[in-house]
Amino acid sequence: MWSAPPLRVSGWFRRGRDDTKSPAHRRRWHRLAVAGVCAATLVLAAGSALAAKKRVLVVNSYNVGYAWTDNIISGIHSVFASEMPEAELFFEQLDTRRYPATDVYPQLESLFRSKYAGGSVDVIIAANDEALDFLLARRSRLFPNVPIVFCGVHFRNARIAGEHNITGVAADVDMRRTIELALKRHPHTKLVMAISDFSMVGRYDFEQFWRIFPDFEDFVHFDELIGLSEDELIGALKRMPKQTVILDIGFLRDRLGKTFTPAEAIALYTAHSPFPVYTLWDYYVGTGTVGGIVLSGRHQGEAAARMAARILKGESASAIPVQRDSPNVPMFDFLQLQRFRIPLSALPEDSIVINRPESFYWKYKYVIWAVAGFTASLMILVVLLSANILQRRKAVRALTDSESRYRAIVEDQTEFVVRFTPDFRLSFANHAFLNFLRVNEFVRLDEAELVGSDLRHLVPERRMAEIEAHLAALTPDQPIFEDEQAIRLNHREMWWIKWTVRAIYNANDALTEFQVVGADITDQKETQNALSVSREQFRRLAMLQQEALEDDRARISREIHDELGQNLTALKMGLSMLRRVIPSIGRAAADRLSALNRMIEETIRSVQRISQELRPTQLDDFGLIAAMEWHASEFLAGSGLRVDFEHGPGDQDGLDREQATAVYRIYQEALTNVVRHARALAIHIRLEREQSRFVMEIEDDGIGIPQQAVDCPSSFGLIGMRERVRSLGGTMTISRAPRRGTRICVEIPFREAEVKAAGKEVTA
Repeated sequence: MWSAPPLRVSGWFRRGRDDTKSPAHRRRWHRLAVAGVCAATLVLAAGSALAAKKRVLVVNSYNVGYAWTDNIISGIHSVFASEMPEAELFFEQLDTRRYPATDVYPQLESLFRSKYAGGSVDVIIAANDEALDFLLARRSRLFPNVPIVFCGVHFRNARIAGEHNITGVAADVDMRRTIELALKRHPHTKLVMAISDFSMVGRYDFEQFWRIFPDFEDFVHFDELIGLSEDELIGALKRMPKQTVILDIGFLRDRLGKTFTPAEAIALYTAHSPFPVYTLWDYYVGTGTVGGIVLSGRHQGEAAARMAARILKGESASAIPVQRDSPNVPMFDFLQLQRFRIPLSALPEDSIVINRPESFYWKYKYVIWAVAGFTASLMILVVLLSANILQRRKAVRALTDSESRYRAIVEDQTEFVVRFTPDFRLSFANHAFLNFLRVNEFVRLDEAELVGSDLRHLVPERRMAEIEAHLAALTPDQPIFEDEQAIRLNHREMWWIKWTVRAIYNANDALTEFQVVGADITDQKETQNALSVSREQFRRLAMLQQEALEDDRARISREIHDELGQNLTALKMGLSMLRRVIPSIGRAAADRLSALNRMIEETIRSVQRISQELRPTQLDDFGLIAAMEWHASEFLAGSGLRVDFEHGPGDQDGLDREQATAVYRIYQEALTNVVRHARALAIHIRLEREQSRFVMEIEDDGIGIPQQAVDCPSSFGLIGMRERVRSLGGTMTISRAPRRGTRICVEIPFREAEVKAAGKEVTA
């Protein structure tokens, strides 16, 4: 505990009473009081700061310099340095390997009481069994309320039964895996000899050996050397048979009390026997043992330190469960692996190998890497420079060849090629363009004189404004526009030129130049015009033929209906009169008359059907809608198709006879296609009059028409439907229905006179 030093009384303070009343005396007294208050404040602040620092006491069973203890301390230091560097660590050693506990424990208890009395420790770490036993036996007297974290302890629940505020990490050797590893690396082993002393740790670990070795007795023999003196152990080692493996469980004190360090014990084994020695502890690796699945002191110390840090941060030790899985690691000595010819590939994947020789590469690998990297960089630089030089030479040759080819192509072709700057200064013109200008007497300049001239002198003023607007609209994303122009020349009536203008931009998207390619398309235009005239004449001829065909159908339909129908009716009436006139005829003759009568009736129906198919009378007598409904009922009878008609009372008004006939024929062809190909269940037909046009939609719920069938040149039914619509100035679209199937939409404009008449009726 910190306390303020006693105040030393000065000589002037012991003067007479009169001096204390002087002003100078009072000023000195005030200064002294202020100084005392400041000093007390600083002392209290320092004391509180020290009191706030966390203190950790580490009690080791053994001594500093003992490898196991040093490894534990190293692990504890590493954790606190990273997680709680402000914590203050205190280390005490019981030194039980070198001195009996009964001799030193009383003095140690007195030492602990004098050093750590008054609750100056916040948490205790007990390293190994002796330290834990020492603390548990004296906890109530030395550290009654201090939490304890143990490590390196052979843990059983009974060891901390009845204790509170205690946790830790168990330290159990992995003897089974070590024996399995040794037998795999030495498959011809006949004997496994376990060596130990009579210490508490040795007896605890040997109990595990006695429990485990019966599992291996079918493959190898096991024996033990426990509690011998040095001479007895040497004699036993010399008598061991060949193909023996030694398992060191812990021989640190012989029967006569002589102590050994781990290195001395292993040296004793290897000096008097040629057999491989396997160990259970990390600090034995490197002393002459091959290795094993070892208990790691550093891992034990790290785990215990993490628990202690959690306690210092506010957790209760009782709330932290004991870590029962010992953090063991596979560790081996490279020198012993070479001695017994054990390859590194035969070790577990996560093995730690010590004493691996440091080759020249590993010793100077960073220097080698730096030199190799620098050399590689120079070589890469040389290669890149060489490649760059070769590439530049190749690019120059390619550019020269490309320029030659480009000039040859541009100069020799018949199309016009012109380039000009944004201010319309001509920068290039090929021979074809120059010849065109000379032949048509636009200019008489040669190429050298033409380059640099103003291109606007060659373009009519009425066209220049349009061209400037087109050029201003060009962008790097849309750098092209095309135009066709008719030019009248002296030696022929007209030339058609197709111009393709491309804007050329640099890397910064700045406009640098325009390139114009012109082609003479006069012959192409004349061919297109002739083809258009021919197609139009063909369409007119086809429509005339169609109209003639419709007239012939109507005439034939009337003649069949009028003449054949009347004759057949007369025959039927004559047969009926003949049967009534002849009073009695034979049964055979009567049956024959009945058969003839039925034949006449069937013929009459056939005549009516043929007449209707040629030209339905409903179309002329009752109008388009009646004819369409009649055709649907007759044509789709027995097909199972459901037909829905949607129309208004005046939807067919405005269609003349030619238009109504065309709509009816299109309707017939559409129904025929649905029945043949669609595999539909229902057809929906909508007729509508929309101001100046008539609209018909036919939609089915079938499989839908594929696009290749729509575009197929041999789909004559669809071609005929399109031509009928086109001849009337209408449009027809074929598409997928919104849900499924096919949708056909026909739009036909009314005749101008009928549209005007309809408008007058609406106005009236």
